[in-house]
Amino acid sequence: METEKERKHASPEIHPPSQPDPTLYQQRQSTLFRLPQELRLKIYEYIFSPKRLQWRFRKSGPAARPKNKPRHTLALIQTCRRVRDDLGDSWLSQVHLTFRKPDIMLDMLTELPVSSLSSIRHVRVTAESVLTQPPPGRTRTELYFLSALLKLLPGLRLDTLTVQATSPFLTFAGSEIVDELISGSSGWKELYYITREVTLLGYRNPTVRRHAQPEHWQRMMDDRDGTETKPSVTIRRSPHLIMDDNTTLISEQDTPGNWTDEITLGANPNFNLYEKRKDKRGIMVVVKRGVGVDYQEKEGSPLLEKDIRRDAPGMRWQEIQYIHDPDPHPDSFIDEEFLFAPYRWEPEEDD
Repeated sequence: METEKERKHASPEIHPPSQPDPTLYQQRQSTLFRLPQELRLKIYEYIFSPKRLQWRFRKSGPAARPKNKPRHTLALIQTCRRVRDDLGDSWLSQVHLTFRKPDIMLDMLTELPVSSLSSIRHVRVTAESVLTQPPPGRTRTELYFLSALLKLLPGLRLDTLTVQATSPFLTFAGSEIVDELISGSSGWKELYYITREVTLLGYRNPTVRRHAQPEHWQRMMDDRDGTETKPSVTIRRSPHLIMDDNTTLISEQDTPGNWTDEITLGANPNFNLYEKRKDKRGIMVVVKRGVGVDYQEKEGSPLLEKDIRRDAPGMRWQEIQYIHDPDPHPDSFIDEEFLFAPYRWEPEEDD
């Protein structure tokens, strides 16, 4: 049996630069680190759970965007290895990630390892379409909605996906976007789709929707998940103003508990549209997957009718979007030495 003396003279364990010897940063004199780990994790949860981190700019073109320095939320894990060791990827399940556009979301999330991606629980993004640029070998641009873009994120397993569909353009396609999200997208357990009633009614395009809602969407979910799993679709109205005259969202109330009055939308898109166009309160379509249903986005899942993977087989998002950043601005990146996930540019903290 190995003696205590032999163990002391044994070759020390070699730690790579990215994983230094934990005994070097134990901080045993720290009041925080003298607490049991269970209490420390509760403290971290208190710090991270109410926070929203938002990305408003593309990764490319750093010189054209402001230099946003990370604030205290990420600074905690960037500057203290002991905190990093305590947290692992768990902080990703506590913060809410907000992206101004879907392509910004893909810029970030497609760079994460699956282990980190699958730890994320809350994402908020707009419903704007993404227009891909043609790299060599492709001759045309393509337009994709969110349901197709989520297919590029295998491993995604959100508790909530909040989609803000407030752009005037979406008055042409609002109902179609929800149809695709309900019928074919995965990666979320609950979907909150925030928009204006006229967007789903399609007042500029009466052919957009011919079904009473949410009954039609409920049938779609029953067919997809099975009635025995009890999926649900409801439509709620905000009790207060959530949009300005430009249909810009001016309220952060994005959970169903802050909305009241379940409503139904008739199949006649022309019914009382003038009054509905003036209504800036907005509505929320709340979709919940069935109990026990596997909702994780899968690698190689069935192709959608309009699928980005069919149009660009075997290509990564960076290739599809044709992102070139030959001279990245050093101040726009987070120092990867302090990170355990390869985030390459800085979020803002959304107060």
